[in-house]
Amino acid sequence: MTYPGSKEADVDLRKTPAGSSSGSAVAIAAGFSPLTIGTEANGSIVQPAIRAAAYGLKGTVDDVIMKGTQSGGAAFDSAGPIAKSAEDCADVMDILLPGRDFCSHLTKSWNGIRIAYLDYKTWQFPDSMCEKTPDFDIQHELEMLKALRKVESLGARVTYNAPLMSLPEINKKYKTVTMREIIKQPSQQVLENGLNDNMTDEQYHIGLAHLRQSVRHAVQMCLDESNADVIMASGETLLPRTAACAGYPIGSSDDLKEYVVDKNYGSKTYSTVSKKNLSIAQDQTYPTTITLYPSTFTNPQATANLGSNAP
Repeated sequence: MTYPGSKEADVDLRKTPAGSSSGSAVAIAAGFSPLTIGTEANGSIVQPAIRAAAYGLKGTVDDVIMKGTQSGGAAFDSAGPIAKSAEDCADVMDILLPGRDFCSHLTKSWNGIRIAYLDYKTWQFPDSMCEKTPDFDIQHELEMLKALRKVESLGARVTYNAPLMSLPEINKKYKTVTMREIIKQPSQQVLENGLNDNMTDEQYHIGLAHLRQSVRHAVQMCLDESNADVIMASGETLLPRTAACAGYPIGSSDDLKEYVVDKNYGSKTYSTVSKKNLSIAQDQTYPTTITLYPSTFTNPQATANLGSNAP
């Protein structure tokens, strides 16, 4: 595990591998290991995974035993696999959460899956987080829409521009604490803020419970209005933050893209990279998705059947 940006990307050294579990993701892409485990509060599994042409899955907060890990925010943290296939992710989840039989729910079919898809322009990273690249944004959005049309042809039903409230909207409507106020992450800024922190333990737990309940209510309203099973977005969006505040699992999938074998890893027959990772040289980009699984913590069958190779 490394901090964001502190590890060079596996294919193009001019690009960030994202973080914080970037070491785990790059190890997969480079062929050092067939699978790894990362931890995530806000995107730290799913973001590195999509940049390494891998699959990632963050388990439900409080379900996965986190003993022995360094917390990036205990109220939002969970662990999960980064791997080269959905099957490998399911095998790891069966170990992290025994008794749920994730592997049995991989149907390899999109038929009947109901997807609430978030508008890319509305949910993409703000300028304060990531400088926009218009050429990439245009092509990426087109490829995402093309991929969604494909899964529709395979039996999925997609509701476009799904009405999920953003976190600022949820904070305002339900009068919740913000993620920044409640997170207890070991960083210099948090330590400095701690000097002026007058929140009691009781206020912390009440605030966290209210925030989580409010975000889950917003998620459920989106699912109900969209008549959907899951919420899906581009991998270049803020959906992981919503999942973190809800305590829900979230997965990243590259199963909608094309693969090419990277000649730099010729002896590693299982090492593949996405054309997306070569986009600077080839002017190509392919869709990568992240999916919020609202009911996996109680009923994995309801949300595990996500396509030919999705976690």
